Amino acid sequence: MNSEPDSQHLLTDVLSEATPVEFREAMLSETLRLALRKRRLRHARQVSGVLVLLAVAAIAIVRNMHRSLVKPGPISANYQLVHTQPLSEEQIVVTRSLAARQFVASMESGGIVHTIPAAAIREISDDELLALAPQPAALIRLGPHEMELVIVKPDGKSGVPVN
Repeated sequence: MNSEPDSQHLLTDVLSEATPVEFREAMLSETLRLALRKRRLRHARQVSGVLVLLAVAAIAIVRNMHRSLVKPGPISANYQLVHTQPLSEEQIVVTRSLAARQFVASMESGGIVHTIPAAAIREISDDELLALAPQPAALIRLGPHEMELVIVKPDGKSGVPVN
């Protein structure tokens, strides 16, 4: 078994006297070229990193200087300050429940209507209905069991029909 690693064996072949001189020179020049290229790339990365840091620092300094040079002008008040105070007792609206016999109507009331039990109710005839209605009034039949009571106002306009 070969105890030397493959890389050691290759190095021995390259540097041995038995290999042609042109091959050795080509191998060494290629190795030097690759090493120089790596060195230049490493150097370029270092320089570009420093340049980026310098650019960031320069931008930060310029922005800071710009803020310190620009002074804010006087601020105009677009508002009016309002001072409030609590209302007096006379200015506060209070609601209270009405007494049992009090009521509030939104229009003039014609009085309170009391009803009686159904047994005491009787139907009235058309003539009795016309006698109860203010004059002039008319009954208009719409069908066998349907009619309207029309009350005519004194100004000549008809009132609300009553069924």
